[in-house]
Amino acid sequence: MRRYMRNQKGFSVEILIPITLVIMLISFVGLKIMRHFGTSVQNHETETSKTAFGIGIQLNEPRSEGIGVGYVVPNSPAFKAGIKAGDIIATIKKDSTATTLKTAGMTAEELRAIIRAGARGSIVVIGIFKAPGKIVPVEIVRDNFVVQ
Repeated sequence: MRRYMRNQKGFSVEILIPITLVIMLISFVGLKIMRHFGTSVQNHETETSKTAFGIGIQLNEPRSEGIGVGYVVPNSPAFKAGIKAGDIIATIKKDSTATTLKTAGMTAEELRAIIRAGARGSIVVIGIFKAPGKIVPVEIVRDNFVVQ
C-alpha cells in the first residue's frame, strides 16, 4: 500500500506500510496481553484464537479493599463462575483447603501467582468484596480457555 504525503517543507514523501509488519505488531501486542490471562499460550484452531490456562481475568492495580478485576475473558472459568469486570477480589485461597489470605497489601503480581499456582482442574477460591464486612466466596476451577 502506498501513500504520498508532503512534509513541512512541501517535499513529497513516499510512505510504504507493509501489511506483514502490521500483522506482526498485532500478534506481538496480543501475546503481551495474554500474559495477564494465563500461564501458557499456544495456537488453537485459527490464527486469531489462542488457548490460555488459568481462570481468565486481568487484574487492576490494588485498592484498599483488595485487587480489582479489569477484564474477564468470555467463556473462561471466571466468566462461567460469574466474575465481572469491576469486581474486587478481597480474599484468596489457592485451593479449597488452604488458609484464606487477604489481598489488601498484595500486588497484582502476587495475586496472579497464587491464582496460577494450581494444576488444571484444581480449585481456587476468591472472595468478592460486596460491601464492608460482606465478602462472597466464589470457587473457580482452573482450566484451559480460548481467547479470541
